[in-house]
Amino acid sequence: MTLLGFTGQTVSPPGLEEKVLVEPQLHFDEALACGRRLWIRGRLVDPATRPVVARRSKWNRWRRKGAVAEQPRTIELETRVGGQAVRSTASLDSNNRFESAIEIDLPTARRGWRLAPNRVFYQGRTLEKCCVVLAPPDDARAALAVLLPLDFTFSANGPERLARSESAAELTPVLQQLRRTGSKDGLYYLACVPIGYKVGQSELALAATTLGWPAGNFVLLPAESGKVEQALTRGLERLRWLLHGS
Repeated sequence: MTLLGFTGQTVSPPGLEEKVLVEPQLHFDEALACGRRLWIRGRLVDPATRPVVARRSKWNRWRRKGAVAEQPRTIELETRVGGQAVRSTASLDSNNRFESAIEIDLPTARRGWRLAPNRVFYQGRTLEKCCVVLAPPDDARAALAVLLPLDFTFSANGPERLARSESAAELTPVLQQLRRTGSKDGLYYLACVPIGYKVGQSELALAATTLGWPAGNFVLLPAESGKVEQALTRGLERLRWLLHGS
């Protein structure tokens, strides 16, 4: 079940210039919950720390010699769910992404989702934003993870190819049968996407609906082209950790 409009990335129409950011901006992916465990992911866009691509020149060698190793950057994250607040420390990677795996007493979400307010404390600033928390039914006994091929997730027209894929269509009766036998089990579609999200949850969800796949949670795993395997492995490990707490 993917909720649209609360979180996620948006793509600007061609020809429109991006707004110049002055203050840090906070973005959250959909958080996943199960039992007492909560997996939160997001990105903090700080204009002051945006990477700059330097031009090649005769001074580059001299500059590299005087460069100082970049210190790890961290944020303090406060998440509030059902009147409870929990704090955690998260590291910012080279793309300003962060994640936090925490444990908290989660009240039952009758609709399968809830909104969770967040505060991020970063370099003397306090940033606030809500994220959607998705959870499987309380009586779920199992979970199914489907890894989507890169051909369908790592380019802008990937979802269109997914919707027309014969091999993906062959998987439809299998997924439908698994859903019938485990109608209340969790279903997660894991998709590795490029940094910057050329592919969004809505496009992938539409392609899955076209194929007749059962509804599930689309978990987007941003990765650089040479680090896809590591991103998928880490995503699966986090998902195992999450479900192990139920």
